[in-house]
Amino acid sequence: DYHFVSNQLAKKRLIQLGEDKNSIFNHGDNHIDSLKKVRFENIKFLTKKNGINIDKEYVVLLFHPDGTSFKKNKIFIKEILISLKKVGIQVHCIYPCTDIGYEEIIDQLEKISKINKLFNFYKNLNYSLFINLVKNSKFLIGNSSSGIIESSYLNVPVINLGDRQKNRMSCSNVINCKINNRQIDNAIKYILSGKLKKKIKRTKPIYGNGESYLKNFKVIRKLLNQKSTHYNKIFNEL
Repeated sequence: DYHFVSNQLAKKRLIQLGEDKNSIFNHGDNHIDSLKKVRFENIKFLTKKNGINIDKEYVVLLFHPDGTSFKKNKIFIKEILISLKKVGIQVHCIYPCTDIGYEEIIDQLEKISKINKLFNFYKNLNYSLFINLVKNSKFLIGNSSSGIIESSYLNVPVINLGDRQKNRMSCSNVINCKINNRQIDNAIKYILSGKLKKKIKRTKPIYGNGESYLKNFKVIRKLLNQKSTHYNKIFNEL
């Protein structure tokens, strides 16, 4: 009967599907709850303490399987790596999630990290370290939800690849592109030109201001003392 959404578009969609607008609460995304607790530290000190060598500019790559094809994911990660090799700066690669096709991504990342000193590959990074790493990067590239949600609060440029995050609300710091060399190359050039940074400064976050868990809890506690009201749902044209 009640819905807790992370953004205004989600609320609009539920109303369109016939839900009562008074039963929908937009309190933001709980990733921002975690983000607000992160302590931002000197990145060189923090990374050295965790065995990560940062002595120059770098980017962060976090690419999860896009679809369920092993063959396509192998092609996708190769396309991404070809573009990143052209840039000639340090790349910190993060392990993908274990959706179908992840083995091919890991295999390619392990191979390039062994033959190219600019590529570093990490299996596990705690959340705070990951956020600090992204915040201080030239840009984040991949298809992680962190590129859609947390990155806008960090004012970091993002190249969002493929369909994994398709149609999710994003801010002006995000460039959406297909997974091919030409589009990725163009997106990288645009970011490195500094033009996107000017837009990012005017970005207004769309996933709340944190403490969504507390706001949701207060509503649920209040609702526990009320009787549920059922009604017939009607599709709403907006």
